[in-house]
Amino acid sequence: MKNETELYDKIVADQSDLIDHIAYSLFKRDELNYVKKHRINKRVYPAYEDILDLRKINTANESIERYRKSAEDALTQYGNNILGSEKASTDEYFRTKLEPILNKDDKSNGLKSFFYGASQSFVGTIMYSLLIALGLLAAYVFENDPLSKWVDDKIEEKIEVNSTIESDIKELEIEKDDTGKVINKKEG
Repeated sequence: MKNETELYDKIVADQSDLIDHIAYSLFKRDELNYVKKHRINKRVYPAYEDILDLRKINTANESIERYRKSAEDALTQYGNNILGSEKASTDEYFRTKLEPILNKDDKSNGLKSFFYGASQSFVGTIMYSLLIALGLLAAYVFENDPLSKWVDDKIEEKIEVNSTIESDIKELEIEKDDTGKVINKKEG
């Protein structure tokens, strides 16, 4: 590799891919570690040719794929750590805030809840009793229908009146023609 730009372009194939950028930083970390170890062991910085040899090895296709795999693993581990800490904080929130509300054994509301339930039962019983009373009243009315008895009595009165009129007409012996005019009236 002649310069840093070519090296960067070889490892970071896609500018928008975070994994490629992490892979490049892992490559640079290995390169810095090589320089530090060489300086500690030999008390001198490595020669430029030694660094170029290292870059040839580390920029081979297999090495780049190894860096990308390490970058994916690091990113996955980072995501898992974030999710793990979020899960822990969510669990803590649930345990401290929500669980007491859900598992509330509130003795102060016990008596209030009892009277609320008892009042619901009482109102339900009253409503059911009224419904039964209305049903019985309707059955009585249809069984002993006073209106129909009154109508029947009125009809009987009309029949009696009509029969009285007819008997009176027969007593008078009035004769009528086809048009309904009285033609002969007999007097007794």
